[in-house]
Amino acid sequence: MGVPLISVVIPTLDEEGALPSLLEVLKRHAPDAELVVSDGGSLDGTQAAARAGAHVLVKCSKPGRAFQLDQGLRAAAAPIVLFLHADTRLPDDWPALLSDAFSGLPTPAAASFRLCFDSPLPVYRALERAAAWRQSLTGVPQGDQGIAVDREAYLACGGFPFVALMEEYELYRRLRPHGRFVNLDAAAVTSVRRYEKGPLLQALRNSTLIARWYLGVPPDKLARSYR
Repeated sequence: MGVPLISVVIPTLDEEGALPSLLEVLKRHAPDAELVVSDGGSLDGTQAAARAGAHVLVKCSKPGRAFQLDQGLRAAAAPIVLFLHADTRLPDDWPALLSDAFSGLPTPAAASFRLCFDSPLPVYRALERAAAWRQSLTGVPQGDQGIAVDREAYLACGGFPFVALMEEYELYRRLRPHGRFVNLDAAAVTSVRRYEKGPLLQALRNSTLIARWYLGVPPDKLARSYR
């Protein structure tokens, strides 16, 4: 393939259940996009699925989402790089939405989709509204929403710091001087698997982590308490 407009970087660790279907859907709706799987040392069939369905497989020397995302971007070729979790699905027209967003002036440093969960339970509609409200206050999306960046702006700001948690908040703080952020009114539908033991409790934990980060608690210390 020639130089693509968009590269999709997918961080993985034992995602053989979700990755093949994601790669299939991405190829169907974005046949010209470059698909990069950045793996943190999976012991299941994730790497085999990546070799079968992606254009690039990056075998990271250590796990850690921030490190994997950074290494994936550095292996990608496109000027727009979308970071996407293996259990998140985008709207069918997502390539056009991102292309339109990044072709606008002034050129944005980043763009994200609207958070949506793949469960019909009312509690998840409340969590979606809470996430939208939080993003309106902070300007920072969750990783589950799909975050696209201008590759040059990412490299100019230093990219993700290799922290154990809060990597999207740290990245957005670095990116702020390099351009505006675009919030797309189109849903990224993500799995509720991390919330199934108690959605309200998980949401409370997430909100507490964010508040402590804004109070200056280092991400590595937050990660120790999160475990």
